[in-house]
Amino acid sequence: MFAKNDISGHVFKHFQMEDLTAITDLSYGQKKSILILKEKLLVEEEALPTRTPGPDIRDKTTPKIRESFRKFDTSAGVLGSYRKGAILSTDVNRVHNLIEPVHRFVNLPEDGSQTIACWLANETIAFAVACMNDRTNGTVHFGVKDVSDNNQLKGEIVGISTDRNICNETIKRFLREKMFEDQIEIAWKCIRPPEFIHVAESGKNIARCVVEIDVIPHAALLEDDAIFVKTNVAGTIKPILYRFKEGSVIPEKQNEEQQRQYMRIKRKLHDHRKKQEDKPKHQKAQQNLRQMFLNIFSCGESKLRAETYPVIFIGECDENAKKEITENCFEFVQLLQPYAVFDFNSSTKPGSLHHYMEETKEQALKIVTTDNFDKESEENKKDVEKHGRLMDDLRNSYMQTWVFANGYDRMRRDHMGPLDWKQKRSQGFKEALRYCYIDIPTGRAIAFFLLLSKNYDVMLEAAEDVLSKFHGQWILFAPSEDIANNWVSELIRRNSVDENIINERCIIGMPWKQVNEMIQQVVGPLQDSACQIPLGNGGYCSLRNRVRNELCDLDILSHQECDNSDILKGKILTEKHYREVQEKFYHGDEPNWWNYWYKEDHVCRRSQHDSLMKCVRNALQGQKSDEDKVPVVTLIHQPGSGGTTTARQILWDLRREYRCCVARRITDQTCDQIVELRNYEESGSPRPPLVLLDNCDEEILVNLQSYLQRRAREASIRSDEPIDTFCVLLVCSRRTRLPRNYIKEQPVLIRQELDTQELDWFKKKAGVLKNRFEKDEGIDPKLLISFNILKENFNFSYIQSTVKQFVDGIDSKEEKDLLLYLSLINTFDIDFQPLPISAFDALMKSGQGSNLKALSIVSPLFASEIFKYLQENSHRSISSTLLQFLESRVFNRQNRSVDQVIRVVNDLLRLITEVLQKEDSEKAVQTLQKGFTITDDPRIIQHIARLYIHCENWEKATEFAIKATQIKPNNSYFWDTYGQIFKTQLFEKYKTCMLADDTLSVDDTCDIIKVAMKGIEKFHREQIESEHDKHASQNDAGYFGEVRLIILLVKILQCSPFEDSMLHTYIVDGKFQPPEFASINHESREVLKRLHGYTEIAMRKMEEKSAQLRGTSSINIVGDKHVYLEELASLQESVDNIFGEKSDEVPAHLSQIESADFRRRRVRRLGGRSLTTLLRIRRKIGDNVRVLDIMFDHLMKNASSCPEPFDIIILISVSIVRRIIYQKESVTSKLPQILGLTKRLYDVECNSKSGHVYMEVFLFLMMFHWPTENRKDKDLCPIGTLRDAMGRWKLAFLKKHPRQRDDRNPHRQKEATLFFLGKDIASDEIVYYEELHSRHNAVYFNRDQIWEGRNVVNKLQRLEGTLVDDGLEVLINIETRSGNIETLAVPTSMPIGRRSLWQKRVYFYLGFTWAGPKAFDVSSDDRRNLLGKLDTHGEAIRHSRPRQPLLEPTTRIDEIRHQLKRIEKLKAKKGRNPKQDQEISHEEELKTELNDLFQQMQDVW
Repeated sequence: MFAKNDISGHVFKHFQMEDLTAITDLSYGQKKSILILKEKLLVEEEALPTRTPGPDIRDKTTPKIRESFRKFDTSAGVLGSYRKGAILSTDVNRVHNLIEPVHRFVNLPEDGSQTIACWLANETIAFAVACMNDRTNGTVHFGVKDVSDNNQLKGEIVGISTDRNICNETIKRFLREKMFEDQIEIAWKCIRPPEFIHVAESGKNIARCVVEIDVIPHAALLEDDAIFVKTNVAGTIKPILYRFKEGSVIPEKQNEEQQRQYMRIKRKLHDHRKKQEDKPKHQKAQQNLRQMFLNIFSCGESKLRAETYPVIFIGECDENAKKEITENCFEFVQLLQPYAVFDFNSSTKPGSLHHYMEETKEQALKIVTTDNFDKESEENKKDVEKHGRLMDDLRNSYMQTWVFANGYDRMRRDHMGPLDWKQKRSQGFKEALRYCYIDIPTGRAIAFFLLLSKNYDVMLEAAEDVLSKFHGQWILFAPSEDIANNWVSELIRRNSVDENIINERCIIGMPWKQVNEMIQQVVGPLQDSACQIPLGNGGYCSLRNRVRNELCDLDILSHQECDNSDILKGKILTEKHYREVQEKFYHGDEPNWWNYWYKEDHVCRRSQHDSLMKCVRNALQGQKSDEDKVPVVTLIHQPGSGGTTTARQILWDLRREYRCCVARRITDQTCDQIVELRNYEESGSPRPPLVLLDNCDEEILVNLQSYLQRRAREASIRSDEPIDTFCVLLVCSRRTRLPRNYIKEQPVLIRQELDTQELDWFKKKAGVLKNRFEKDEGIDPKLLISFNILKENFNFSYIQSTVKQFVDGIDSKEEKDLLLYLSLINTFDIDFQPLPISAFDALMKSGQGSNLKALSIVSPLFASEIFKYLQENSHRSISSTLLQFLESRVFNRQNRSVDQVIRVVNDLLRLITEVLQKEDSEKAVQTLQKGFTITDDPRIIQHIARLYIHCENWEKATEFAIKATQIKPNNSYFWDTYGQIFKTQLFEKYKTCMLADDTLSVDDTCDIIKVAMKGIEKFHREQIESEHDKHASQNDAGYFGEVRLIILLVKILQCSPFEDSMLHTYIVDGKFQPPEFASINHESREVLKRLHGYTEIAMRKMEEKSAQLRGTSSINIVGDKHVYLEELASLQESVDNIFGEKSDEVPAHLSQIESADFRRRRVRRLGGRSLTTLLRIRRKIGDNVRVLDIMFDHLMKNASSCPEPFDIIILISVSIVRRIIYQKESVTSKLPQILGLTKRLYDVECNSKSGHVYMEVFLFLMMFHWPTENRKDKDLCPIGTLRDAMGRWKLAFLKKHPRQRDDRNPHRQKEATLFFLGKDIASDEIVYYEELHSRHNAVYFNRDQIWEGRNVVNKLQRLEGTLVDDGLEVLINIETRSGNIETLAVPTSMPIGRRSLWQKRVYFYLGFTWAGPKAFDVSSDDRRNLLGKLDTHGEAIRHSRPRQPLLEPTTRIDEIRHQLKRIEKLKAKKGRNPKQDQEISHEEELKTELNDLFQQMQDVW
């Protein structure tokens, strides 16, 4: 029946009783049943959920990009743009429920029969009229190609090019022309203005758009009217009615029958429309987006407390996003402090997020691209090590990592589409992602997807990899559903994520401004980053944020630090903040600058503050005791005593005068950053910055100071003004025990002991805290552990009781184990480094230990007592506890948190070896071996070898020493450990021989010599590696080790079958071959003959280093050069006792050559090894010059018979020392032939092919032959000879000290200066440097002020010359005896940066350094105005202190051994007298002293 009458579903929908009567003769009941069925079907249809038009998520095969419809009747601004080729799709392909819009896709016709605007207007009129007549909402889309299939209505974005204004005007014109006058206003109200949506096409900037027009036929406007369009048929205007073709959305002209039928049903259409409009709208439940975010990001907490590593993924921007970026809506990217940002936008231009972060927020970004990560990229193929360096750099970098994941415009790397990206860049992206996944602690990462526009097709491809790595650890932000819909549906279609999960993790519909505010509330607002630093002229300048961020190794203190904070704007907020920072500090946190801002209300100044401030000010003002331009002020403190707080107080107090900063870490960039801070916006002479180095590794500290010294020298060359102080390093060093009498440069010491005034402060403050707690305004003071430890004056009973109460309150075994491991590390880690709690996630059942963040050990004292208490309760040794920790699940993971623990454990294992070896050696070795498998550090292998040395397991010690040297063959310290194995064997044999008094067999003697030779070989290798290692500080242990080993060997051989005097002669006389020595093998005899030579070479090397080079950086910072010299003197005494001669009588049977050798050995034994050793023993002998006279006589005899250079050098040296003691006894009066001797020495050196050169040869020639007015009549060397000698001298010095060649070597030292050219003829016009001091034995001076002292001005000749070579040399004109003018160029002692002096006349003092003559105090001032004046500045500021000399132990051991032998004989004797009994009674005392001496040797050697 319906088919016969062409009744479609659309017609049937509007059927009434009369319609049924017209087509059928059914009974009334049957007709009514049909109408009831119709109503039922309509109700069921309307009850179906309205599907939002969106992308098809059922089609799992199509690769097309999905787009979302613009929300009906809204502006296109929210949507942004469409992507060309993307698909719009909907299931609504016919008129549905009138309210849900129908969609029509119209593409530009190919015939081009009419203009685009006219075509668009015509199509609009037809579509709009059809919508109005069918009373349905609808949208027509122009520029979208219809590609519908049987199931869906689909349209492909193509776009059209049209002018907005023309288009709008044309539609208006067509409305006026096409609509009947009485319906124009109705149509105009129903048809919305066109929306123009930009069509984005990759790589093209063609202006295309999709034009969309919405039609809303409100029932109140149309009522039951029919809407007609005028058409001209043969000159006659006829009305045309449009409706949608049945089952489609195509407008169709209605014929007369259809129009009549429509007239019958239009009232019902109106009623139905009105009914739909009046229906209550279905309100979608409003999601709490903020709570959704909190649930994901901070476990539902309003503040982020856990350790989290955000990784941000950013899509491309559209115009809306660019606008919001410029409006500061993306500050949260900086606030989150992301581990890395992956930017899929290749642009760095204004409007990009990268530009915002780098330029607007001035962040220091580390830029990398996916090509950097791809091992197969061109750049990594060219340099195979580049990828590894990048990984190391990323691990050690503290800058924000910014990864350009799809092109980088600054490197001309263009944006790619999804296909090209997957083929060419996806591998690099996966490598970058893999690095993040491995490096971030498990479960601590969270990926942020920021959809800034719908242009995220490449990021969508990358998202699958991200979601697979960070499963359940991600969150998405999109400002609208239009932007997010395709992302969501595509991930579901690809089965990348569960539909329920994606709904929980997508924050959609929150504007970026609100996102920014929400994250600020959770993470905390940005701190005031404005930094004002002082200028050299007394003003201030602003340090740009970008520069401050780039100086990432330094925490730079502003002179207005904390002053302008928002915290201070409200009284309540200020009081709350006051309590919070105070309680954190008192609980044990490091001091915050706010603690100092609140002044002494927070911080108790230790009594040492003033003395430390004085030292620092002296250093800043150039009044430090040494001449370093980078002086070091040392503060040594016991843990928990307030050392760091005191050091930071100094910076706080000086922040308005000097640029102050704390070194967060020391890297290869730190030196450059300090220099940049020093010079920032300085036009004149910058003041030296003050840098705090808190508990820094000494080797690293030495390197930093050395690099800064080099930069200071470079700055001096460029500076017009002299630079007294380039930079000051305030070194805060933690030590468990402090010496009571510390000698080196008088550092400030802070002990775990408060004075009365300090205790009073803590008691008063405790009362304030208690009152606040009782008023419920603060925390219980009992919980402020660090504060109470100080208040109780480090009372251990208080600490122990607190620890017991604290530990007993923990029930969880997991937490106790964690506490045990933390306390173990904090107890033995001298740096007391904090550890990330995420490193211990594997120990916790929950997988994360964030809830234990409050379990931090706040004090080293507290940590030590916790460890002791837990150790006692568990009955476990240190080694077993440490081994248990190393075998725990902590080290089953590899990420940056665990890496940090490994670094601490690595240091810990090397420090704790001594503790472990006291417990169980095998357990200790097992622990260290496990540590090596974790850290892969060969230094631990070295410590295993040392452990076996301690256990006297020589075989195992050798095995591990070999392993260490094989891993790092160029490490001199590993070779030292190898050599120590053999030296220790000799030491143990020496003890046995001394105590047992047995005679060695010949075989034992050979074995001992063989062991010794192995040790000598290892020490020789150590010496070679040390001399060639430019990157490590000087290691002289190889020379000390070799000499000590040889001393031990000779002492042991005194127990051999050979008589002592014969043994002595055999090892010092190369030709002496008695038959007794034939019993030992040839190799052993050869070794014995070489011992003397080995010893002399090693001793000479150490003597020359100590004398010719000024103290190393390490000595200046953390060491004491006196100890080095005293150990050297002790060795010299031992060596001289062994190889030297005891008598001044030369045996008559010796030949002339043998007699000369005998005298040399005698001179050495008396102390005549070198000029410097003679100068040192001068202090010991005082005015008793008899020893010098004996040496002089021996050397004169050698000089007249068969002299060697050594004889002449020591002869002249003795004469010089005599002259220093007897002020008026010149060298020439004691040694008239001095000029001839020095010439002959130089001639011998010029013709010598010997590898060793005596620097004294050049020194003496220059000192005694330098032409002066008073020496004109003397037979001096020609000027040309002096010039040649200066060149040879420099080359010889650099050959002897190869580290001095490279000016960039941080361990390069300055050559020492002993003598200056003086005025006094009676003293040969030579002045020893100590004679310039105003006080006896004074050593150091107040910088350059020494040159204005009376002694200097009155004693030294002030020479004249011309400053040339950019301030590096002085050219001197010298008049010869014949009246000719010769020139000599002398280097300046330091670069002269004052350009006003260059190539002009200058005055200077001539000093004779060990590397050649140099010009000191170069200036335009001839100092004549100071002649005869009293000293005002030249006084030394430090005096040498008398020190207890280090005794040479082997001599006393020999004496005790002989006494014990005598006692043994006396004990066997009958009829002893009382005196002999008295001697026997000292036996135990002597044995105790002997053991003490052995222990002393073991400690020192």
